[in-house]
Amino acid sequence: MRKLVPEIVLRNYKKNNLNIKFKAFCLHLDISGFTHMTEQLMKKGKMGAETLSNHLNSIFEKSIDIIYENKGFISIFEGDSFTAIFEEKNCGIFNVFDAADRIKKLFDSNRKLETKFGTYKLNFTMGISYGEIELQILKSRNQNIFYFKGPSINNCVMAEKLATKNNIVFTENILQKSTNSIEINYKKIKDYYYLVKNIKIIMNSRTRNTRNDNKHLNTLMKDFYPDNILKKKLEGEFRNVSSVFITLSNSTDLNNNIKKIINLGNKYGGYFNNISFINDKAYLLIYFGTPIMKENLIKRTAEFMKAALEITKVKIGASYGKVFTGFRGSEKRADFTCLGNEINLASRLMKEANWNDIIINRNLYTSLKKTHETEMMGTKRLKGFDKAIGIYRLKEEIRNISPYMFKYDFIGRKNEIKKLNTFLKSVKNNKFGGIIYVEGTAGIGKSRLINEVKKDNQERLHWFNLCCNEIIRKSFNPFISFLANYFEQSDKSNKKENKKNFNKRINSLLQRVNNKKLANEIKRTSSFLAALLNIHKKDSLYSNSRPESRYRNILFALENLIKIESLKKPVILQIEDAQWMDQDSQKAVKHILKNTKEYSVGIICESRFNQDGSLFKFDLENIPEDELILKQFNKSNTSEIVKNIFDESINDNIIELIWEKSEGNPFYAEQISYYIKENNLLENKSSNEIGNIEIPDKINTIIISRLDKLTEKLKNIVQTASVLGREFIIDVLSEMLKDIDINKNVRKIQNRNIWQPLTEIKYIFKHALIRETAYQMQLENRLKNLHNIAAKTIEKIFSNNIETYYGDLAYHHEKAENYDKAKYYLEQAANLAKNNYQNEKALEYYDRLLKKKYFKLNSKKQIEIYIKKIEIFKSIGNLEPYDKLISKPIEIAKKINDNNNLMKLYAYKGIAFGIKGNYDKYFEYVNKQLDLAIENNNKKQIAKAYNNIALAANFQRELDKSIKYHKKAIKIMQENDFEDELYNIYFSHALTHFRMQNNKKFKYYIDKHKYFAKKDNNKWELIKTYSNLGIYYHSINNYKKSIRYFNKCKNLSEKLGSLEYIMISQNNLSEIYIELGKYDKA
Repeated sequence: MRKLVPEIVLRNYKKNNLNIKFKAFCLHLDISGFTHMTEQLMKKGKMGAETLSNHLNSIFEKSIDIIYENKGFISIFEGDSFTAIFEEKNCGIFNVFDAADRIKKLFDSNRKLETKFGTYKLNFTMGISYGEIELQILKSRNQNIFYFKGPSINNCVMAEKLATKNNIVFTENILQKSTNSIEINYKKIKDYYYLVKNIKIIMNSRTRNTRNDNKHLNTLMKDFYPDNILKKKLEGEFRNVSSVFITLSNSTDLNNNIKKIINLGNKYGGYFNNISFINDKAYLLIYFGTPIMKENLIKRTAEFMKAALEITKVKIGASYGKVFTGFRGSEKRADFTCLGNEINLASRLMKEANWNDIIINRNLYTSLKKTHETEMMGTKRLKGFDKAIGIYRLKEEIRNISPYMFKYDFIGRKNEIKKLNTFLKSVKNNKFGGIIYVEGTAGIGKSRLINEVKKDNQERLHWFNLCCNEIIRKSFNPFISFLANYFEQSDKSNKKENKKNFNKRINSLLQRVNNKKLANEIKRTSSFLAALLNIHKKDSLYSNSRPESRYRNILFALENLIKIESLKKPVILQIEDAQWMDQDSQKAVKHILKNTKEYSVGIICESRFNQDGSLFKFDLENIPEDELILKQFNKSNTSEIVKNIFDESINDNIIELIWEKSEGNPFYAEQISYYIKENNLLENKSSNEIGNIEIPDKINTIIISRLDKLTEKLKNIVQTASVLGREFIIDVLSEMLKDIDINKNVRKIQNRNIWQPLTEIKYIFKHALIRETAYQMQLENRLKNLHNIAAKTIEKIFSNNIETYYGDLAYHHEKAENYDKAKYYLEQAANLAKNNYQNEKALEYYDRLLKKKYFKLNSKKQIEIYIKKIEIFKSIGNLEPYDKLISKPIEIAKKINDNNNLMKLYAYKGIAFGIKGNYDKYFEYVNKQLDLAIENNNKKQIAKAYNNIALAANFQRELDKSIKYHKKAIKIMQENDFEDELYNIYFSHALTHFRMQNNKKFKYYIDKHKYFAKKDNNKWELIKTYSNLGIYYHSINNYKKSIRYFNKCKNLSEKLGSLEYIMISQNNLSEIYIELGKYDKA
């Protein structure tokens, strides 16, 4: 627990000693430069806030440690200054001057503060005095108060004001306390005040690293600070805050008046920060807007100030604006406060006030001038400000407002609804609908519009949702989410139960479908749907398929599922947030549209605009496409939103205000209206006059205001959940927050309209902007920690099927700056995507590994990843990036003498030229491969180089040369037992003999190829064998065997999803049947 109250206060409070006096040394330190630094860093957003917090605490922490090592304590923090007290019974003069000297040296060595945003100069002034100090503790109904006052404090503050930059001034009575333990060189600058020239400590009695953890005393802090401070975890952030400084004149009833004002502040939702006494005047500082953004912030500020005038004689200065708010100090002593020009301005404005006067800044004047009488007092150059400041006097309130009841209905968009219904009508009439895009900016009402249409049509339609994720765009992610719901998969169920549910749904489909072809297809491809859900069966078609076949069959499986469902009832696929859809899912959508033209299927695609402002579109051909671009609401539409929510006729001024603030965005208008309603900002139902409606300028401020209304616990849950994405699984959130009853609290948050359930165990934020705001308001260190916890939680919960979460884990570890783990998972995710033929996703992952410097890939790993990328481009026939990519890894391999990979890369480079028909260059690089292989006595690479020469010779019709080099390659492979490499060589060798019309040799080598393929159960190699045996027997007019082998090729190709060989076998069978005169079969 942070030590927000000095131990001397808690110790005396425990003994009920509420007023004590003692002799002490006093040190007042003021840091100049932090105000400028704060204003500059405010422009950098939350990273600036975090930087400020870190550097401020670094300086304060070291200074505080020095004070406490010398047996002193901090009595009060004031902006960028503090006062320290050294009780004479515990300390000597050497303690206070040792502390002063060491703090001076600390600043001398940290004159320039380096940050990621620039360099800032820091200076100090310091005053030291000795005398009597009084501690006063005030017990109060809401919050106990303490303060220190006395001559020693008054004089040290005056001494500090007399000090020039980076100097120390002390009072004359200090000289009377001088001992042999210290030597001070000084000069008199004014009566009673002396400037320190040099300090030499002869002897000291520091207490280094002392720590008194009196837990019982610490528990008493709850009597001095509210829970929202004691339990607050956030270190710092920027907020719009009202700062109110109040001066109270000395009187016999001063303490009572102080208590009344602090209780009044509590009543109006303010936070009492501190009280200081200088020359018998009390100065109070109260904030509105932090640590919690209370409703109706500025109205509360104004009402508090007016009510304070009724208590006693006061001067009040107040300002409103953006400030840094958070903790500063160290574990020995800390404080929750605000920093920034607005706090300094409030202090200066207080000094401009007369007794029983309220002086405010321009921001407050602008917000209050319609509800209060105000007076413009002109402009003035105030201390610490470069420009003249507008000064305004706040007078009497002139308006009141009262709340309405709440109701919300869908409004507007009649033409858009008509267009969507026309689209749905076609599908409901058992026709192919194609796709309609519903596009617009965030919050414009896309989902709301679609859901309104869905409500009236879903009984006659199968309505399936494909929800895309903005954070982790895993391959087929929206389809996986859809399938998980469709097949009743649950993260709470074990694998056996999920598999049972999957099989049950598949069997149900098979029983009700009358289309035999579709039934066979869904049965054939069911293992691919299961694999997307991490359900695997040994020896399934999926497990026996190659990556490219898996990918194609996944597309077929999704297509077949949609087709079957459309036979029972027309199908609508609703894509949510398509701008975040992964490439493989986009291909699946295109595939479904292309192959369901004869079915009653339609797609409604909801998307934001692309980052460049263009419309999101799938690259489609010969597919019906239409679009709905949602525009901002006009004032009439906005008026309907407001009236529906409040269920009352509302003053036009309020509607005008909401329309202007929302800029016609219906979500913004809705949220602003909710904000007004929930915070009781409307009063006086009869007049409906506009009152003090303090609506933040940006929608995220409105959302923050709503989030701040949650308890610290609930807010922490929301912010933690935001790290997991718009959709999140309760079990993961629960594990991340072990000490909290998640299920109970998640429902509480649901009741606050923050999120809603998707399933029993999965929730979704009600709007992406709510999640984004909750995420972005957190500081980087906190997010880093939460991503780390998220990663560890996923590793723990999903340890049995961790491969499903490789992409998630890579994302979270990268955000947590666990770069070694992020690198590992990113590579695993890339390899998994490559193996499943999700090529674009694999390339994206590999590119991240190569481009992010913090992964620090060694040269060998870089080459390895480049080779994997080359293999992908080679497999998909994308020659341009394939060709460009090879030079870089060749350069790296040469540099580190990685000859093994260099041989492979020379071969790939040669193939790139060979594909383009440049055989001179092809042989140049294959010979480089061969020379390097011979030099390193690498038998396998020698054989591969010979095979590459043979292949090129074959293409150039130098068949004898091809045979010669194939024999060389085969001999090396056989002698060195490289059986796994013989497949392709036997096959290529057989084809060369076939071209030479040497049927005997062809049959010999193709049979060898078939033998090894059957031995290893390599079905892909068997397809090639069957196809070429069919061609061979056709060439010698053995039609019977030719037909048999082409049918074998066709059947196996259909099982594996090889479109290429399905077409080859069908074309050849057709040709044979034509030759045989069997035209029906042809």
